[in-house]
Amino acid sequence: MSTQICRECNLSCARVKRSLAIFIVLVFTAWSPSIPCSYAASKNVDTLAREIFFDELEMQKINSHLHLEAATPSFKRSRRTWLWDISNGVTTESGLVSAAAIFWDHSEDKTTYQLQRKVENGLFINQIKSVRKHNRVSGSTVAGTLYPQIVGQAIGGSGAAFELGCDLSRSARIRANNLDEASVFEKMLVLNKHSDALLNELQRTESSSKEELKLLLDMKMEILQEFIRLEGQSGDLLAGQYIEDSVSLIRNTVGLVGNSINAKAVISDQKKLNGVGNILNCIAASMITMRPVITNVGASIVKRRNKRRARRYFPELDKWGGDDLNSDLMQLSNTEHKDESFNKRLLLYNEQLEQFAEYQALAKTEQASSKLIALRMYRESIYGPAKVSQSIMGMIVGFQNGDNATRDNRLAAAGNTTYMTGQAFNIIELTRERIVDERDHADLVRAQMLPADRIRRHLKNIEHLKSEVALNR
Repeated sequence: MSTQICRECNLSCARVKRSLAIFIVLVFTAWSPSIPCSYAASKNVDTLAREIFFDELEMQKINSHLHLEAATPSFKRSRRTWLWDISNGVTTESGLVSAAAIFWDHSEDKTTYQLQRKVENGLFINQIKSVRKHNRVSGSTVAGTLYPQIVGQAIGGSGAAFELGCDLSRSARIRANNLDEASVFEKMLVLNKHSDALLNELQRTESSSKEELKLLLDMKMEILQEFIRLEGQSGDLLAGQYIEDSVSLIRNTVGLVGNSINAKAVISDQKKLNGVGNILNCIAASMITMRPVITNVGASIVKRRNKRRARRYFPELDKWGGDDLNSDLMQLSNTEHKDESFNKRLLLYNEQLEQFAEYQALAKTEQASSKLIALRMYRESIYGPAKVSQSIMGMIVGFQNGDNATRDNRLAAAGNTTYMTGQAFNIIELTRERIVDERDHADLVRAQMLPADRIRRHLKNIEHLKSEVALNR
């Protein structure tokens, strides 16, 4: 009997304890319903903000790869093109110097003296009579001055063909790395759409900060602006190289054929054929003169087309007037609601803004470099009109009537001297540019401030930020 009473008492106590526990939980929940809800909301804002930031880092990573592979000039290429140009220039100059010397030496009629004997009053009288005749230069001698020029044009044409192959190889590598126009647009559009959806979701979250929302949106817009700039820059660079190498290949080929015809013409003494050869030389010279205009205008057209096309894919940029990201970050850091996750995000945003400052500094450096390259191309083509003058003189010699070798030599001497002077300036300018470029390149290597070095550091920092974001997602 006593055992049964004790069992009933224990049962009763257990029921009381369980009821009391349920009551306490209910009371606690009713008294403080905001605690778990607030915690869940805070976690949701942190997760959304980090996911948006992660997408922006992915977009930034695409920009950096595009920058490195398609929008950065190759220093090795500039060395190679200098080698083709200087070899072409020096060999051509040697032929021009020889030609100018020979033609000037034969620019006056040749005087010969003849002994004449006649009989006057039954006596033999010897007289020396001077005879002036045209000072002809042998065809093989003239051809000897053309051969170095043909060799120079063969070097220039072969170099241009090699560089065209390198251009095609670079384009293939860009496609293989999915950095061609279609691939990068597809990836950027997907990431942009996803980040927009997350931004809209964050905006609907009650505990979200409008300051943080604005900063995230402005950072995304800044990345898209950078993408459009790089698309234009890559188009400018690649199109400019293709045009420049194609023009160089064509004009060297045309010039080589023209000088080959000239060599055959002087050996076989066919003046009209010499005139035809000089027509081809004039075409080649005109292409030298117009090369900077054709290259720069063509590259500029492609650059603008790429930028317009990219901007059409992101119409939101037209409504975005641009903002000061540092001001956005300052306003965000002054908000009242702060917790541990907010402070961590703030540090990440600060690092990102430091990245943006570095991007802008590099962009200014590249824009200045691009202007210098365009200006250089005009300086490197100054000798073009000198070659045009020589070719016109050659056409006059070839097509004019009469057979006056001395007169022809004077015209040829003037034409070759003009071209020789222009080519000498070209060689001096190419040498000066190479010295400056090598000096500047060495300084940047020592400081680890080459564009490629800076972009690789950007990529390393992006991966660091991505890992920091992922650790707390």
